[in-house]
Amino acid sequence: MESAGRFMRLRFRQPALLRSDWKAVTRPLRVPLREPHFLALAGVLLVAAASWQTVMRAAGAIFVKKPVPLRQMLDRFPREVRSADGGRWIALDGPGRDEQLSPEDELLEEDVEKFLGAVHPYRLRGEKSPVPGEKDPADLLLAPQYIQRYYRYVDRTGTEVSPALRAYLFVSYYTGSPDPVPHVPDRCYLGGGFQELASQDVTVPVNGQTVPIRRMAFGKDLGTTNVIYFFHYNGRKSSRHLEVRNYLNNPLIHHAYFSKIEVKFPRLRGEDLEAATVATQKLLTDFLPVLEGQYLPDWKQYEQADGGTSNLAMALVPAGLGGAVLIVVAVLLLRRRGRRAAAD
Repeated sequence: MESAGRFMRLRFRQPALLRSDWKAVTRPLRVPLREPHFLALAGVLLVAAASWQTVMRAAGAIFVKKPVPLRQMLDRFPREVRSADGGRWIALDGPGRDEQLSPEDELLEEDVEKFLGAVHPYRLRGEKSPVPGEKDPADLLLAPQYIQRYYRYVDRTGTEVSPALRAYLFVSYYTGSPDPVPHVPDRCYLGGGFQELASQDVTVPVNGQTVPIRRMAFGKDLGTTNVIYFFHYNGRKSSRHLEVRNYLNNPLIHHAYFSKIEVKFPRLRGEDLEAATVATQKLLTDFLPVLEGQYLPDWKQYEQADGGTSNLAMALVPAGLGGAVLIVVAVLLLRRRGRRAAAD
């Protein structure tokens, strides 16, 4: 029996690692966890994680923005816009026989509009104006909307001044939902098989204000085209979609909207960006007062509600001081440990 027991002990002997002292085995893991600098930094991270919600709540921060309604639905935008020089921009049903729009710019057919209008909350081109005096439903004033029109400019006598002043206009509006502002010609045209030939951010004077625009030229097998656009957001203007995105992601901003105004001139080649810029200046001089004064929100009504910077500062000061104290403690502990190591 004794020999049998010895055999069993030898047969089922534990490996050397398992028979070792667990303290020695786990020492490489336990020693760093007891280091003062590790504990101090872990404390900083713990305090930061625990106080994040409290700090943001105290600062009045908000990540899901409140919607900002339009003054009127975009499909009420006039099909005839008068100019200060007595001329008029008149909306056409489409381009003439001697000019072609790219597939990305074709005006939607009526049956397609009806289908999209039934499936999506968009207010579309709106070739038929709403009934005069009819009040726009509040929910539609908050829904994503866009219009696309094709205008030509004529003088007082109704004569077309220049073929270059035939413009394709696209205006979109978004509010109340997170959106990374992805829909820009820089991406959409490339996705449609075009090649970017030129792009430049410039500014144009419009009614005493400076409007930043991005002008671009694209080429494809059938020829070249020009595109000019900018964003109108929270009472501001920008030609860079990343700038718009970063601004609207500010947690101190409670309300947010953005609108993209895009124009192109099909009778101008893509290389004629200077001529397209001059035509854009003329169009914005006549269209922007109507769009800003009658359709886009009056941002001054919401600007006061988006204060909160002082609240954020008041909330971040205690948190910043607490983090600074922990960092100082960590530094002192490290210096103390270094002195002991040097003394040994």
